[in-house]
Order: sequence, then structure tokens, then C-alpha cells
Amino acid sequence: MAAPPYCQATSTANHSAAPHSPAHRNADPTISIFLGLYLLLLGFFIILNSMSSYADNRTKAVIGSVNSSFNTEDGIGAEATNLAALLTDTLGPRQFQRDISRMFSQGIPTAEVTVLKPGRALEIVVPTDEIFDRFSSRVLTDRREMLDRVASALRRHPYHLDYHVEILLGAGDDVVRRAVTQASLPIDRAGSLARALVDAGAPGRSVAVGARAFSPAVARLRFLVRGADEPKLDFAPTEG
Repeated sequence: MAAPPYCQATSTANHSAAPHSPAHRNADPTISIFLGLYLLLLGFFIILNSMSSYADNRTKAVIGSVNSSFNTEDGIGAEATNLAALLTDTLGPRQFQRDISRMFSQGIPTAEVTVLKPGRALEIVVPTDEIFDRFSSRVLTDRREMLDRVASALRRHPYHLDYHVEILLGAGDDVVRRAVTQASLPIDRAGSLARALVDAGAPGRSVAVGARAFSPAVARLRFLVRGADEPKLDFAPTEG
């Protein structure tokens, strides 16, 4: 049985109108072009990444270059150095100061912590009885763990900086005569503490010892941040 004429007319009208619908007229081919270009670039970078290799020395050189370009007035790129800490197992100079301060404040409550210059110099004054056996140069056993953490912090310097500790023991007013003519307990203690830090893993070039004309009852530990090419020793008196 044949379909009614009006049904055939309607179907024919729909087919003929489809190519001229608004959806066909408004389609934008640039979307497909951009999508194809995006996928092509994505594939290109995936191939480059699979062919690349990580060069640690070049990464550190780039980090050092960026940090030196954004140095602050005190010459060490205080906060910019945190870039190195994000990419390598290092401590920025301010974080180094904070960690050392916390180690001594929590480990030795009687220690006096003074920031001499933010990001550059920190001084900690500790009673010698808190570090050494009484009347001896032997480092207390229960201080070994703290010294391990200090040594670790001294190792974790950024590529373009060095972290140092100067161990100063008081030897009274006759410090020079004692150092030249006879054995001195303060000098022995300074050497013993330095050896303990080096044995715990601190770089030998980062540890210095000295004796000054102040009370033998205290030790002064000065933690310093320097550029890798700066002089390493400085026993000049601090202001105040």
C-alpha cells in the first residue's frame, strides 16, 4: 500500500533542507585545526622528553646563575636561594639559620641565640658544661645526635654558597700565652668539638676553631653564610 502523498512531500522537504541548516552554516573549521596542532605539539614534546637526560651539574649552574642575578643587598640572594632548595636537597641561608637556631634552642634551653645578620651570620653562646664533660675536652654523649643534625645542615648548602661554623672557646685574658706555651683546656675543647662535627659528616673546610679572651665557661659558635669564593676564616670581634 503506497504512502500518502503528504508524507512523501514532508520527507523530501526535510532532506533537502538539511544541508542548509544553521548548524552547518555556522560550523568553524579552525577549532579542528587548532586541536590537531595542539596534539601535534604535545606529541613532539613527549618525544623530546623521552630523549632528554638530567644533568645535575648543569642544573646547579643554572640555579646559581638565577640566584646571583637576583641577589639582595647583603649579596646572597636571601629568598631567591629557595629555588635551589626546591630542586635539590639543600637549605637556603635563612632556612639554615632557622634550623640551626631551633636545634640549639630545643636541645640546649640555656643557649643564647642571636642573629647577627639575617641570612648571613648567627651566633650561639652555650655554657661549656652543656657540651663537654666537666674538666674534660670530651663531648657529651647525649649531644652527638644534635651534632649529627648540625653537620647535616652544614653539608646542605646551595651550589654558589658555603656554610661555616667558627668554634670559639674562651681562654681568659692570657689566651695568647696559653696557646703558645702550654696545653689549654679551651683549645683542646674547640678541637674536640670540631673533630666531632667532621666525624658526623660536616665538610672539613666548613669548620674552624679559635680561642678568644672571654670567659672559659662559655663557647661561642658562629654560623656563617658566605659565597663559595669568599675567605673562609674571620675571627674579628662582633659589634656589641
